Amino acid sequence: MAKPISFSYIPTGLTYGTSAPKQCDEFTFLNSDAINKKGHPSHSVIIQPSEWDLPWPSSFPAARQCKYWKEIQLSCERFMQEVRALSIQRGKKVPEGYCRMAGEQPLTPKESLIVRTTVDAVIYMIPNAPCERVEFISKLWLLLWTHDDVVEYYPEEAGSTVVDDITHSLLRVSRGLEDLPGNEICAKLKLTSKLLDLPGALTQTMLEKFADFIFFTRTHQRNEFKDLRDYLDYRATDIAIDHILAAVRFGNDLDLRQEQIDPLRHISGLISDHNILVNDLFSFDKEKRAAVTQGAHILNIVEYLKQTLSVSSALAKDITLRLVFDVESQLRDELRQISQMGTLSEAQIRYAHAMVESASGNLLFSVTSVRYGKGASGPG
Repeated sequence: MAKPISFSYIPTGLTYGTSAPKQCDEFTFLNSDAINKKGHPSHSVIIQPSEWDLPWPSSFPAARQCKYWKEIQLSCERFMQEVRALSIQRGKKVPEGYCRMAGEQPLTPKESLIVRTTVDAVIYMIPNAPCERVEFISKLWLLLWTHDDVVEYYPEEAGSTVVDDITHSLLRVSRGLEDLPGNEICAKLKLTSKLLDLPGALTQTMLEKFADFIFFTRTHQRNEFKDLRDYLDYRATDIAIDHILAAVRFGNDLDLRQEQIDPLRHISGLISDHNILVNDLFSFDKEKRAAVTQGAHILNIVEYLKQTLSVSSALAKDITLRLVFDVESQLRDELRQISQMGTLSEAQIRYAHAMVESASGNLLFSVTSVRYGKGASGPG
């Protein structure tokens, strides 16, 4: 059964109506169970936007949702308690609104929002992962949002958050510098030897990319860019896209060598652009409000286009959406081309499809995000 969707949101002033591109054959795999052929178990259900009465400015016909959302929800709620306890124990920074009292206190509204955000993002963006793997990804993403909510408002705290401590411990185990048994952090994350010993270093790669993002936040944040491409390339690191793609491979059990990943670089680049454009479009109202009222750092393509082109926020949003449509058109062409080439393996094609699944999931996450929608007009 699908997780109920109780909220939907479209950015203020955005008009798309008849401008949304028509759906195309290259994306029909999103709308069927063909990906689960050859006896592989189905870990997801199809979400039809029209059936849920959702705004859907996209040529993607549907998105998918992981079946294990209840397990992920419970796992994240328990893990949030452990993160809170660890931050108190070690005196490390967590976002404003996290509980600072020892013991099993109920989750605060802020903590509950982070849990909800994490669960929704993971079940939509990594929909076809088995339960053990998607639970592990969800805990990493809860840490990403916990860390991001500190450095967004207090960039000088990068390096001293509870997530920095956790990252250090994870890397020591991942790199073989410390044994897995007895490691407190790995026990809380339920990082097992089974996961750590997956072929192709899938887990280690995902953890290294996770750490790359955490370390990136310690650098001085840029606010000037040569052009749109420069902005998108920088923003790709800022949204942890390498970690997201590693999580896609980990979740879908895609043990691909680098020479197998390289032919899909253009598709992964387009997926990166799509995620950035959608993320920035739907989060802009929240981020702009936080920048004005709380002095938060804003790095958003709507703001970039608004300032660079000297246009209104509404027009900058419309331009951003047009860019989303253009990226989807390019993705369609790329998928058609690799289908006609016939030189890629089944695993490579599955990776291409899984990346598109993740992008459509990111859109579904965005249009249903309480964090973005309610944060645009109220505390978030």
